[in-house]
Amino acid sequence: CVVNSLLTNCEAFGNCIPKDLEKTYAKLLRCAFNVRTNTPILNLFIESGFIPIRALIIARQLNWFTRYKEGLIGNTPRVQLFGRLMNEPTNYIKHYIDICERYSSVKEVYSEAADGVKSRVREFAANGRYKYRIYTELNPDLQKSPFINNPNPISGDVIRFRVGSHLLPVETGRWTRTLRENRLCTA
Repeated sequence: CVVNSLLTNCEAFGNCIPKDLEKTYAKLLRCAFNVRTNTPILNLFIESGFIPIRALIIARQLNWFTRYKEGLIGNTPRVQLFGRLMNEPTNYIKHYIDICERYSSVKEVYSEAADGVKSRVREFAANGRYKYRIYTELNPDLQKSPFINNPNPISGDVIRFRVGSHLLPVETGRWTRTLRENRLCTA
């Protein structure tokens, strides 16, 4: 519901996403999953099954532009104007043309976005970035969490653990620069 309000009229954005929209989206997701603000958003995308807002916008733009073109009938002023715009496209119109040439369906947009997120997580993990490396060890196939739709109250705790937003000494010790081998649970 909140995400839909962020996407209001996004079909008209063209290739310019409003300033801070992606940051607001990330904040909303982190808040919804009750994780810390430094939780890697890419890991949260995979865990939750969400995709970057840019992909959601492109999918909506693809749908809108396709429906618009299909709705043109006859020799009306609207059809004539659209024909002129297509013959001499502005950068704004070129954006929509490019989307239609690149994707044949919304499913392709979603798939490409999800694959891109997984690719970046694997790349960051391979480059030694700790939270990504640990996440790929916990979720090697980078699949959506099986706990995401589970109504059990502990499911949220499991998800927070999987994305590294917990209060275990291995995590909290990082904040005080405690050596990893000394970040042990005492109980």
